[in-house]
Amino acid sequence: MIADAKLNGSISTGIAVAKYMIDPNAKQTNEQTNKLKGSGTERILLIQTEASPAILMNTPPEIAAKKFMNTVVNWNNNHRPGRPKPKSHWEHRVISFHPDDKQKLNAQGAFTIARQALRMVASGNRPALYAVHGDTDHLHVHLLYSTVNETGKIHNPHADFRIWESAMETLEIEHNLHRVNKRLACSATDDSRRPDGTNPGTAEYRMTQRTGEKSCKEKLRNIINTAITECKSEPEDCRFFEFLNSLKKHRVSISANIQSTGRIAGIRLHYGIFSSSGIKASSLGRQFSWNQLSKAVGFDHNKTYNTGLLQLTDHRMSKWLHDEDNGMKWMRKTRRRFKSLTRTTTHNKPINSQGKRPLISASSSTSIFASPEFPVDYPEWLKQYIQALARAVNSEIAARKIADQKMHEFINNAINLFIEIQLLGIRNLTKRHFNKTHKIHKNINNTNTTPNFDR
Repeated sequence: MIADAKLNGSISTGIAVAKYMIDPNAKQTNEQTNKLKGSGTERILLIQTEASPAILMNTPPEIAAKKFMNTVVNWNNNHRPGRPKPKSHWEHRVISFHPDDKQKLNAQGAFTIARQALRMVASGNRPALYAVHGDTDHLHVHLLYSTVNETGKIHNPHADFRIWESAMETLEIEHNLHRVNKRLACSATDDSRRPDGTNPGTAEYRMTQRTGEKSCKEKLRNIINTAITECKSEPEDCRFFEFLNSLKKHRVSISANIQSTGRIAGIRLHYGIFSSSGIKASSLGRQFSWNQLSKAVGFDHNKTYNTGLLQLTDHRMSKWLHDEDNGMKWMRKTRRRFKSLTRTTTHNKPINSQGKRPLISASSSTSIFASPEFPVDYPEWLKQYIQALARAVNSEIAARKIADQKMHEFINNAINLFIEIQLLGIRNLTKRHFNKTHKIHKNINNTNTTPNFDR
């Protein structure tokens, strides 16, 4: 498939092009339309319109062309009120099929593919005129469409032939049509083109040519394809598990964007130069996007179970598993209430060879919480995950134990202090009472014991 013969211009030129598209005789004197005419007698196989009144067979071509162009101009004016008009109200393209495809396609099929291509290149709804011609060896479709969609956006991308070439390549694969060997928008050599029709980016292609080695992206593609092939030999409910295991063997990690609703919005792959921040799977090609990948590896067969697998094998979880702080660094970030406890446990601890104080020693950890035992069929990553949880729990228990011990000492000190205060108060009260009693007895001894009733 080839998309060429781009035309645009004045309204009168647009009318001439539309008339040529729908006129069986097509005797035009317009310079641009003469370039479109085939060598044989023009024969119109099918005429279709979108967002525009249908063209009747008994309507003269010139009148029908003027009506369609008026529809395009009115559409553009109505959808861009108060804004500048487009430089050209219309645009024209021709999509040509290989002669071998003529046996696979009829006029209706060619029209369907042309409409699909237009929607891939120029998004949105817009008035469009399609005319399928069969006067040459290769079936071809003329497209005349408005440059303004229903939102008022003008279709005028830079170097849009690359967009058309990409759409042609995609549709060739989708409809099993003849593949064009070389395209202007593709890389220089055919061997660098991928099976899904996409091509390596400029930086990736240049690096491959310079070093003579496969890029990290290409290695990732090969690993993923191998993992897909291996998992397809398993039952459907085990494919995704086997897919993750295969990636793990090649040291490829996954981090998923799991929304609050449980929907997977996409995944990132961590491998090679992308180990730290990762790379979007869709950046490797359309076939590696999550929508395509999830179908290939049977993710949808058991969503709940497979989503749990994604959470357990998350790359960020793996980083936490191998944290020398036994998971407490992660705990400090997510559970602020343990901040003071972790500070208490790390105080006066010996510094290790890395210059860090361990939160809890291995001996104290194992004495508080025994190491778990696993069934034989447990995968290694799951064992590591449970062991890391055990280490984190050990650290928390030890911290709680130390905190409880300090709290117990504090309470004992407080009780002892309170007892001392009570004893001191009792002694002071007794002393005051003794002094008062002693004073009374002294006064009695110093006075006459015989009462004076005269007073």
